[in-house]
Amino acid sequence: MWLSRRLSNVLLLWLAGWLLSGCGFQLRGDMVLHGVGSIYVHASNKVDGITPRLQRQFVAAGIELVESQEHADVSLRITRDRFDRRVLSVSQANRVLEYELQYQVEYVLQQGGISQLPVMVTMTRDFVNDEENVLGTSAQASVVREELERDIVQALLRKINAQLRYLAVGETSSK
Repeated sequence: MWLSRRLSNVLLLWLAGWLLSGCGFQLRGDMVLHGVGSIYVHASNKVDGITPRLQRQFVAAGIELVESQEHADVSLRITRDRFDRRVLSVSQANRVLEYELQYQVEYVLQQGGISQLPVMVTMTRDFVNDEENVLGTSAQASVVREELERDIVQALLRKINAQLRYLAVGETSSK
């Protein structure tokens, strides 16, 4: 009895794994940008915001950060890096109950002297303002902002990677 139950559990797990792999599911591994050995990142704010996080991700992926656009395989120009907070709801006492936090980044990718169209990435999170716990609420707001920055960097990397793959396909089909 015990052996048949264990065998059925193993078969069930194997079947679930087989179905997941058959549908094309795969874990996201490290981000590898297609055909990029070096990158130049131009941003008006290189100290705060997403630029340092983005640069750390490039270095972790084995991409060299260069100081000039001429020496780079790819140039990334961040034209907008903006964090906004908007009131969503107010109590009867006219106190803010809920905020919407929004992070917006616009960038232009250039490869081989050809600039692509600007791409805008926007992420939003709703944030409940607890007026009874002011210290906890401000700490929670900074955690939510950190999460937004981390998530938008990952979204940017995925979009940049997709653009580079598209450009590479266009180059191979035109040859």
